[in-house]
Amino acid sequence: MEEMNSVEAIEDRGFVGCIHGRKGSQRQILLVDLETLHAMDLLPGSIPRKHYHRGAERNGLAIGEQVRVGPVLLQISAVCTLATN
Repeated sequence: MEEMNSVEAIEDRGFVGCIHGRKGSQRQILLVDLETLHAMDLLPGSIPRKHYHRGAERNGLAIGEQVRVGPVLLQISAVCTLATN
């Protein structure tokens, strides 16, 4: 995996070039705040299909809630618990 400063999102698919994006899947992009990564001693790029952001306020988003990241509108479909083991 490689860290990128910007990515292109495709509607109902995920990120351009991401092998995990599948049409109709409810798990196309994973939002992870940088504070959580640092707390878990993980580096950006270590988790697939992710978008890293600053600000833990996104940790409290509810399923069905929408969040705008740049020009892209994402809908929360699940809460993911990251494990390092």
